[in-house]
Amino acid sequence: MLVVPPSNPVFVKQASEPISQKKWKWVVIGLFFLGLLWSGSFWASRWLGLEALHRGSFPFAKRALTLANWLWPISHGNQLALATACRRNQDYSEAEKHLNQCLKLEGGANEDVQIEFLLMRTATGEVDESSWHLMGYVDQNHPRSYEIMEAITGAYLRRLKYGPAYALLNRMVELAPEKALSYFWRGWVLERMDNPGEAKTNYLLAMERDPSLVQVKLRLGEILLEDNRPEEAVPYLESLYTDFPGRADVQARLGQLRFLQGRWSQARELLESALPRLENDPSLLIHLARLDLQEDRPVEAEVFLRRILKNDPTDTEAQFSLVASLQSQGRVPEAKMALDEYKIKKKNLEMANNMLKDEAQHPSKSAQTAYEIGKVLLEIGRTSLGTYWLDQALLRDPTHAPSKALLDKQNSLKKVPPKSGFPQ
Repeated sequence: MLVVPPSNPVFVKQASEPISQKKWKWVVIGLFFLGLLWSGSFWASRWLGLEALHRGSFPFAKRALTLANWLWPISHGNQLALATACRRNQDYSEAEKHLNQCLKLEGGANEDVQIEFLLMRTATGEVDESSWHLMGYVDQNHPRSYEIMEAITGAYLRRLKYGPAYALLNRMVELAPEKALSYFWRGWVLERMDNPGEAKTNYLLAMERDPSLVQVKLRLGEILLEDNRPEEAVPYLESLYTDFPGRADVQARLGQLRFLQGRWSQARELLESALPRLENDPSLLIHLARLDLQEDRPVEAEVFLRRILKNDPTDTEAQFSLVASLQSQGRVPEAKMALDEYKIKKKNLEMANNMLKDEAQHPSKSAQTAYEIGKVLLEIGRTSLGTYWLDQALLRDPTHAPSKALLDKQNSLKKVPPKSGFPQ
Protein backbone atom coordinates (compact mmCIF):
# COMPACT_ATOMS: atom_id res chain seq x y z
CA MET A 1 0.00 0.00 0.00
CA LEU A 2 1.39 3.39 -1.11
CA VAL A 3 1.45 5.96 1.65
CA VAL A 4 1.41 9.58 0.54
CA PRO A 5 3.13 11.81 3.08
CA PRO A 6 1.24 14.88 4.17
CA SER A 7 2.10 18.07 2.31
CA ASN A 8 4.75 20.19 3.91
CA PRO A 9 4.10 23.97 3.56
CA VAL A 10 7.78 24.73 3.91
CA PHE A 11 8.64 22.29 1.14
CA VAL A 12 6.03 23.76 -1.25
CA LYS A 13 7.25 27.31 -0.63
CA GLN A 14 10.86 26.35 -1.28
CA ALA A 15 9.93 24.52 -4.48
CA SER A 16 7.91 27.45 -5.92
CA GLU A 17 10.47 30.19 -5.24
CA PRO A 18 12.81 29.39 -8.17
CA ILE A 19 9.84 29.48 -10.57
CA SER A 20 8.73 32.97 -9.41
CA GLN A 21 12.28 34.30 -9.54
CA LYS A 22 12.64 32.98 -13.08
CA LYS A 23 9.49 34.81 -14.19
CA TRP A 24 10.62 38.10 -12.67
CA LYS A 25 13.99 37.70 -14.29
CA TRP A 26 12.37 37.62 -17.77
CA VAL A 27 10.13 40.56 -16.89
CA VAL A 28 13.16 42.63 -15.93
CA ILE A 29 15.01 41.61 -19.09
CA GLY A 30 11.95 42.51 -21.19
CA LEU A 31 11.60 45.89 -19.53
CA PHE A 32 15.31 46.54 -20.04
CA PHE A 33 15.12 45.87 -23.79
CA LEU A 34 11.88 47.84 -24.05
CA GLY A 35 13.64 50.77 -22.39
CA LEU A 36 16.55 50.43 -24.81
CA LEU A 37 14.13 50.42 -27.75
CA TRP A 38 12.27 53.46 -26.41
CA SER A 39 15.47 55.36 -25.66
CA GLY A 40 17.04 54.40 -28.98
CA SER A 41 13.94 55.49 -30.90
CA PHE A 42 13.96 58.84 -29.12
CA TRP A 43 17.62 59.55 -29.80
CA ALA A 44 17.42 58.30 -33.40
CA SER A 45 14.37 60.48 -34.12
CA ARG A 46 15.99 63.47 -32.45
CA TRP A 47 19.25 63.00 -34.36
CA LEU A 48 17.43 62.67 -37.69
CA GLY A 49 15.38 65.76 -36.90
CA LEU A 50 18.42 67.85 -35.98
CA GLU A 51 20.28 66.72 -39.10
CA ALA A 52 17.29 67.61 -41.28
CA LEU A 53 17.05 70.99 -39.54
CA HIS A 54 20.73 71.62 -40.28
CA ARG A 55 20.27 70.63 -43.95
CA GLY A 56 17.19 72.82 -44.36
CA SER A 57 14.73 69.91 -44.76
CA PHE A 58 12.26 71.54 -42.42
CA PRO A 59 9.12 69.39 -43.07
CA PHE A 60 11.09 66.19 -42.37
CA ALA A 61 12.74 67.80 -39.33
CA LYS A 62 9.34 68.64 -37.91
CA ARG A 63 8.05 65.07 -38.38
CA ALA A 64 11.13 63.46 -36.81
CA LEU A 65 11.24 65.85 -33.85
CA THR A 66 7.48 65.44 -33.30
CA LEU A 67 8.03 61.69 -32.94
CA ALA A 68 10.90 62.31 -30.52
CA ASN A 69 8.67 64.66 -28.55
CA TRP A 70 5.96 61.98 -28.32
CA LEU A 71 8.53 59.52 -26.98
CA TRP A 72 10.03 61.96 -24.45
CA PRO A 73 7.90 65.10 -23.97
CA ILE A 74 9.94 66.39 -21.03
CA SER A 75 13.12 66.93 -23.08
CA HIS A 76 13.73 70.68 -23.05
CA GLY A 77 16.26 70.48 -25.88
CA ASN A 78 13.89 68.58 -28.12
CA GLN A 79 11.00 70.96 -27.39
CA LEU A 80 13.22 73.87 -28.42
CA ALA A 81 14.40 72.13 -31.61
CA LEU A 82 10.79 71.27 -32.48
CA ALA A 83 9.79 74.92 -31.95
CA THR A 84 12.53 75.92 -34.41
CA ALA A 85 11.34 73.34 -36.96
CA CYS A 86 7.74 74.57 -36.63
CA ARG A 87 8.86 78.19 -37.11
CA ARG A 88 10.86 77.27 -40.21
CA ASN A 89 7.72 75.54 -41.54
CA GLN A 90 5.75 78.75 -40.82
CA ASP A 91 3.61 76.89 -38.26
CA TYR A 92 3.84 79.69 -35.69
CA SER A 93 1.06 78.55 -33.34
CA GLU A 94 2.76 75.15 -32.92
CA ALA A 95 6.12 76.84 -32.43
CA GLU A 96 4.71 79.03 -29.69
CA LYS A 97 3.14 76.00 -27.99
CA HIS A 98 6.51 74.22 -27.78
CA LEU A 99 8.28 77.37 -26.60
CA ASN A 100 5.74 77.73 -23.80
CA GLN A 101 6.42 74.11 -22.89
CA CYS A 102 10.13 75.01 -22.67
CA LEU A 103 9.24 77.74 -20.19
CA LYS A 104 7.36 75.24 -18.02
CA LEU A 105 10.15 72.66 -18.11
CA GLU A 106 12.88 75.17 -17.23
CA GLY A 107 10.84 77.43 -14.99
CA GLY A 108 11.69 80.41 -17.21
CA ALA A 109 13.34 81.44 -20.48
CA ASN A 110 17.01 80.77 -21.05
CA GLU A 111 18.95 82.58 -23.78
CA ASP A 112 18.09 80.13 -26.58
CA VAL A 113 14.38 80.28 -25.78
CA GLN A 114 14.49 84.09 -25.75
CA ILE A 115 16.21 84.09 -29.14
CA GLU A 116 13.63 81.67 -30.56
CA PHE A 117 10.75 83.86 -29.33
CA LEU A 118 12.40 86.88 -31.01
CA LEU A 119 12.97 84.95 -34.25
CA MET A 120 9.30 83.99 -34.29
CA ARG A 121 8.30 87.64 -33.82
CA THR A 122 10.60 88.55 -36.70
CA ALA A 123 9.05 85.90 -38.95
CA THR A 124 5.52 87.09 -38.18
CA GLY A 125 6.23 90.69 -39.22
CA GLU A 126 7.62 92.37 -36.11
CA VAL A 127 11.10 92.71 -37.57
CA ASP A 128 11.54 96.38 -36.67
CA GLU A 129 10.75 95.68 -33.00
CA SER A 130 12.80 92.48 -32.60
CA SER A 131 15.79 93.01 -34.91
CA TRP A 132 17.75 95.33 -32.62
CA HIS A 133 17.46 92.80 -29.76
CA LEU A 134 18.63 90.01 -32.07
CA MET A 135 21.49 92.01 -33.58
CA GLY A 136 22.80 92.49 -30.05
CA TYR A 137 23.45 88.72 -29.98
CA VAL A 138 25.14 88.91 -33.40
CA ASP A 139 27.43 91.71 -32.21
CA GLN A 140 28.44 89.44 -29.30
CA ASN A 141 29.33 86.64 -31.78
CA HIS A 142 26.57 84.33 -30.55
CA PRO A 143 26.77 80.77 -32.01
CA ARG A 144 23.38 81.33 -33.70
CA SER A 145 24.48 84.58 -35.38
CA TYR A 146 24.10 83.26 -38.93
CA GLU A 147 20.63 81.88 -38.22
CA ILE A 148 19.61 85.19 -36.63
CA MET A 149 20.80 87.25 -39.61
CA GLU A 150 19.13 84.81 -42.02
CA ALA A 151 15.78 85.29 -40.26
CA ILE A 152 16.05 89.10 -40.21
CA THR A 153 17.17 89.20 -43.86
CA GLY A 154 14.25 87.02 -44.92
CA ALA A 155 11.85 89.38 -43.14
CA TYR A 156 13.43 92.39 -44.86
CA LEU A 157 13.16 90.75 -48.27
CA ARG A 158 9.50 89.90 -47.79
CA ARG A 159 8.92 93.60 -47.04
CA LEU A 160 11.04 94.64 -50.06
CA LYS A 161 13.60 96.39 -47.83
CA TYR A 162 16.57 95.63 -50.05
CA GLY A 163 19.07 98.11 -48.59
CA PRO A 164 19.08 96.69 -45.02
CA ALA A 165 18.87 93.15 -46.42
CA TYR A 166 21.92 93.70 -48.63
CA ALA A 167 23.95 95.01 -45.68
CA LEU A 168 23.08 91.93 -43.61
CA LEU A 169 23.86 89.57 -46.49
CA ASN A 170 27.35 91.02 -46.71
CA ARG A 171 27.83 90.24 -43.02
CA MET A 172 26.48 86.72 -43.55
CA VAL A 173 29.03 86.13 -46.33
CA GLU A 174 31.84 87.36 -44.08
CA LEU A 175 30.67 85.15 -41.20
CA ALA A 176 30.12 81.95 -43.21
CA PRO A 177 31.66 82.21 -46.72
CA GLU A 178 31.04 78.49 -47.26
CA LYS A 179 27.23 78.80 -47.16
CA ALA A 180 25.48 79.00 -50.54
CA LEU A 181 22.31 80.65 -49.25
CA SER A 182 23.98 84.02 -48.59
CA TYR A 183 25.21 84.28 -52.19
CA PHE A 184 21.84 83.13 -53.56
CA TRP A 185 19.92 85.77 -51.63
CA ARG A 186 22.51 88.45 -52.36
CA GLY A 187 22.22 87.71 -56.08
CA TRP A 188 18.42 87.93 -55.78
CA VAL A 189 18.72 91.35 -54.08
CA LEU A 190 21.27 92.64 -56.62
CA GLU A 191 18.88 91.83 -59.46
CA ARG A 192 16.24 93.98 -57.81
CA MET A 193 18.82 96.72 -57.31
CA ASP A 194 19.36 96.66 -61.10
CA ASN A 195 22.81 95.07 -60.98
CA PRO A 196 22.44 91.88 -63.07
CA GLY A 197 26.20 91.38 -63.57
CA GLU A 198 26.95 91.15 -59.85
CA ALA A 199 23.78 89.09 -59.37
CA LYS A 200 25.03 86.49 -61.83
CA THR A 201 28.43 86.40 -60.09
CA ASN A 202 26.73 85.67 -56.76
CA TYR A 203 24.56 82.96 -58.29
CA LEU A 204 27.67 81.27 -59.68
CA LEU A 205 29.32 81.46 -56.24
CA ALA A 206 26.22 79.86 -54.74
CA MET A 207 26.37 77.06 -57.33
CA GLU A 208 30.03 76.40 -56.51
CA ARG A 209 29.07 75.81 -52.88
CA ASP A 210 25.88 73.83 -53.50
CA PRO A 211 25.29 72.53 -57.06
CA SER A 212 21.94 71.07 -55.97
CA LEU A 213 20.24 74.48 -55.57
CA VAL A 214 17.48 74.19 -58.16
CA GLN A 215 16.32 77.81 -57.96
CA VAL A 216 19.85 79.14 -58.50
CA LYS A 217 20.42 76.94 -61.54
CA LEU A 218 17.02 77.94 -62.91
CA ARG A 219 17.67 81.65 -62.41
CA LEU A 220 21.07 81.41 -64.11
CA GLY A 221 19.33 79.82 -67.08
CA GLU A 222 16.73 82.59 -67.10
CA ILE A 223 19.38 85.33 -67.02
CA LEU A 224 21.20 83.79 -69.99
CA LEU A 225 17.93 83.55 -71.93
CA GLU A 226 17.15 87.19 -71.17
CA ASP A 227 20.63 88.10 -72.44
CA ASN A 228 19.91 86.12 -75.64
CA ARG A 229 22.70 83.63 -74.92
CA PRO A 230 20.77 80.37 -75.29
CA GLU A 231 23.73 78.06 -75.82
CA GLU A 232 25.20 79.03 -72.46
CA ALA A 233 21.85 78.25 -70.83
CA VAL A 234 21.74 74.71 -72.28
CA PRO A 235 23.69 72.87 -69.51
CA TYR A 236 21.64 74.48 -66.74
CA LEU A 237 18.18 73.96 -68.23
CA GLU A 238 18.73 70.55 -69.80
CA SER A 239 20.16 69.12 -66.56
CA LEU A 240 17.20 70.54 -64.66
CA TYR A 241 14.77 68.96 -67.10
CA THR A 242 16.54 65.60 -66.71
CA ASP A 243 16.15 65.78 -62.94
CA PHE A 244 12.72 67.45 -62.80
CA PRO A 245 10.83 66.76 -66.04
CA GLY A 246 7.47 67.49 -64.42
CA ARG A 247 8.28 70.92 -62.97
CA ALA A 248 6.29 73.64 -64.74
CA ASP A 249 8.96 76.35 -64.35
CA VAL A 250 11.63 74.04 -65.77
CA GLN A 251 9.39 73.11 -68.71
CA ALA A 252 8.66 76.79 -69.40
CA ARG A 253 12.31 77.89 -69.42
CA LEU A 254 13.40 74.93 -71.54
CA GLY A 255 10.55 75.81 -73.91
CA GLN A 256 11.96 79.34 -74.18
CA LEU A 257 15.38 77.86 -74.90
CA ARG A 258 13.98 75.66 -77.67
CA PHE A 259 12.24 78.73 -79.14
CA LEU A 260 15.53 80.64 -79.29
CA GLN A 261 17.18 77.57 -80.85
CA GLY A 262 14.53 77.52 -83.59
CA ARG A 263 13.08 74.20 -82.47
CA TRP A 264 9.47 75.41 -82.69
CA SER A 265 7.51 72.16 -82.18
CA GLN A 266 9.48 71.19 -79.06
CA ALA A 267 9.12 74.74 -77.75
CA ARG A 268 5.33 74.67 -78.13
CA GLU A 269 5.01 71.25 -76.51
CA LEU A 270 7.01 72.31 -73.45
CA LEU A 271 5.33 75.71 -73.09
CA GLU A 272 1.82 74.29 -73.41
CA SER A 273 2.64 71.59 -70.84
CA ALA A 274 3.59 74.29 -68.34
CA LEU A 275 0.73 76.68 -69.16
CA PRO A 276 -2.01 75.23 -66.86
CA ARG A 277 0.28 75.68 -63.83
CA LEU A 278 1.88 78.99 -64.91
CA GLU A 279 -1.08 80.64 -66.59
CA ASN A 280 0.13 84.19 -65.78
CA ASP A 281 3.86 83.73 -66.34
CA PRO A 282 4.81 86.60 -68.71
CA SER A 283 7.85 84.89 -70.27
CA LEU A 284 5.85 81.76 -71.05
CA LEU A 285 2.92 83.75 -72.48
CA ILE A 286 5.05 86.03 -74.67
CA HIS A 287 6.79 83.03 -76.25
CA LEU A 288 3.51 81.27 -76.94
CA ALA A 289 2.26 84.50 -78.52
CA ARG A 290 5.39 84.70 -80.69
CA LEU A 291 4.87 81.11 -81.83
CA ASP A 292 1.28 81.95 -82.76
CA LEU A 293 2.37 85.04 -84.68
CA GLN A 294 4.96 82.98 -86.59
CA GLU A 295 2.28 80.43 -87.46
CA ASP A 296 -0.12 83.20 -88.63
CA ARG A 297 -2.47 82.81 -85.65
CA PRO A 298 -2.76 86.44 -84.53
CA VAL A 299 -6.10 85.97 -82.74
CA GLU A 300 -4.64 83.28 -80.44
CA ALA A 301 -1.55 85.45 -79.91
CA GLU A 302 -3.72 88.38 -78.85
CA VAL A 303 -5.30 86.31 -76.09
CA PHE A 304 -1.89 85.64 -74.51
CA LEU A 305 -0.73 89.25 -74.96
CA ARG A 306 -3.88 90.70 -73.40
CA ARG A 307 -3.39 88.42 -70.41
CA ILE A 308 0.15 89.73 -69.89
CA LEU A 309 -0.97 93.36 -70.13
CA LYS A 310 -3.87 92.75 -67.76
CA ASN A 311 -1.39 91.65 -65.09
CA ASP A 312 1.27 94.22 -66.03
CA PRO A 313 0.11 97.15 -68.22
CA THR A 314 3.70 98.45 -68.38
CA ASP A 315 5.12 95.41 -70.22
CA THR A 316 6.65 96.96 -73.37
CA GLU A 317 7.46 93.59 -74.95
CA ALA A 318 3.85 92.47 -74.84
CA GLN A 319 2.64 95.89 -75.98
CA PHE A 320 4.86 95.83 -79.07
CA SER A 321 3.81 92.27 -79.96
CA LEU A 322 0.17 93.31 -79.57
CA VAL A 323 0.72 95.91 -82.29
CA ALA A 324 1.87 93.13 -84.66
CA SER A 325 -1.11 90.94 -83.70
CA LEU A 326 -3.66 93.70 -84.39
CA GLN A 327 -2.01 94.63 -87.69
CA SER A 328 -2.13 90.99 -88.83
CA GLN A 329 -5.86 90.96 -88.10
CA GLY A 330 -6.42 94.13 -90.16
CA ARG A 331 -7.45 96.16 -87.10
CA VAL A 332 -5.41 99.18 -88.14
CA PRO A 333 -6.91 101.90 -85.83
CA GLU A 334 -6.46 99.66 -82.77
CA ALA A 335 -2.94 98.83 -83.87
CA LYS A 336 -2.13 102.55 -84.13
CA MET A 337 -3.46 103.18 -80.59
CA ALA A 338 -1.43 100.24 -79.25
CA LEU A 339 1.68 101.60 -80.97
CA ASP A 340 1.18 105.03 -79.38
CA GLU A 341 0.87 103.37 -75.96
CA TYR A 342 4.04 101.42 -76.64
CA LYS A 343 5.97 104.61 -77.45
CA ILE A 344 4.83 106.26 -74.19
CA LYS A 345 5.79 103.21 -72.12
CA LYS A 346 9.15 102.93 -73.85
CA LYS A 347 9.87 106.64 -73.25
CA ASN A 348 9.07 106.28 -69.52
CA LEU A 349 11.28 103.21 -69.30
CA GLU A 350 14.18 105.03 -70.96
CA MET A 351 13.70 107.97 -68.58
CA ALA A 352 13.87 105.66 -65.58
CA ASN A 353 17.00 103.97 -66.92
CA ASN A 354 18.66 107.35 -67.52
CA MET A 355 17.86 108.46 -63.95
CA LEU A 356 19.42 105.26 -62.61
CA LYS A 357 22.48 105.72 -64.81
CA ASP A 358 22.95 109.34 -63.67
CA GLU A 359 22.65 108.34 -60.02
CA ALA A 360 25.22 105.56 -60.53
CA GLN A 361 27.70 107.89 -62.23
CA HIS A 362 27.10 110.87 -59.94
CA PRO A 363 25.84 109.54 -56.57
CA SER A 364 23.80 112.05 -54.59
CA LYS A 365 22.71 112.17 -50.96
CA SER A 366 19.40 113.83 -51.74
CA ALA A 367 16.24 112.14 -50.49
CA GLN A 368 14.25 113.95 -53.18
CA THR A 369 16.39 112.44 -55.95
CA ALA A 370 15.90 108.93 -54.57
CA TYR A 371 12.17 109.62 -54.20
CA GLU A 372 11.84 110.77 -57.83
CA ILE A 373 13.66 107.66 -59.06
CA GLY A 374 11.43 105.42 -56.94
CA LYS A 375 8.27 107.20 -58.09
CA VAL A 376 9.10 106.81 -61.79
CA LEU A 377 10.04 103.16 -61.33
CA LEU A 378 6.72 102.45 -59.61
CA GLU A 379 4.86 104.19 -62.43
CA ILE A 380 6.43 101.90 -65.04
CA GLY A 381 5.76 98.77 -62.97
CA ARG A 382 9.25 98.19 -61.55
CA THR A 383 7.78 97.64 -58.08
CA SER A 384 10.74 96.02 -56.35
CA LEU A 385 13.30 98.52 -57.59
CA GLY A 386 10.97 101.46 -56.98
CA THR A 387 10.39 100.36 -53.39
CA TYR A 388 14.14 100.03 -52.88
CA TRP A 389 14.68 103.67 -53.94
CA LEU A 390 11.90 104.88 -51.66
CA ASP A 391 13.68 103.07 -48.82
CA GLN A 392 16.89 104.82 -49.85
CA ALA A 393 15.11 108.19 -49.71
CA LEU A 394 14.02 107.51 -46.12
CA LEU A 395 17.52 106.36 -45.18
CA ARG A 396 18.84 109.69 -46.47
CA ASP A 397 16.08 111.65 -44.72
CA PRO A 398 13.77 109.73 -42.34
CA THR A 399 11.40 112.72 -42.28
CA HIS A 400 10.89 112.87 -46.07
CA ALA A 401 7.08 112.88 -46.16
CA PRO A 402 6.46 112.13 -49.90
CA SER A 403 8.63 108.98 -49.72
CA LYS A 404 6.93 107.77 -46.57
CA ALA A 405 3.45 108.37 -47.99
CA LEU A 406 4.20 106.59 -51.27
CA LEU A 407 5.94 103.70 -49.51
CA ASP A 408 2.99 103.25 -47.12
CA LYS A 409 0.63 103.22 -50.08
CA GLN A 410 2.80 100.67 -51.89
CA ASN A 411 3.08 98.41 -48.83
CA SER A 412 -0.70 98.34 -48.54
CA LEU A 413 -1.03 96.92 -52.05
CA LYS A 414 -0.96 93.23 -52.80
CA LYS A 415 2.56 92.19 -53.83
CA VAL A 416 3.12 90.09 -56.95
CA PRO A 417 5.97 87.58 -56.43
CA PRO A 418 8.94 88.19 -58.75
CA LYS A 419 10.05 85.62 -61.30
CA SER A 420 11.35 82.43 -59.67
CA GLY A 421 10.02 83.76 -56.37
CA PHE A 422 11.84 84.66 -53.21
CA PRO A 423 13.05 81.44 -51.51
CA GLN A 424 11.25 80.96 -48.22
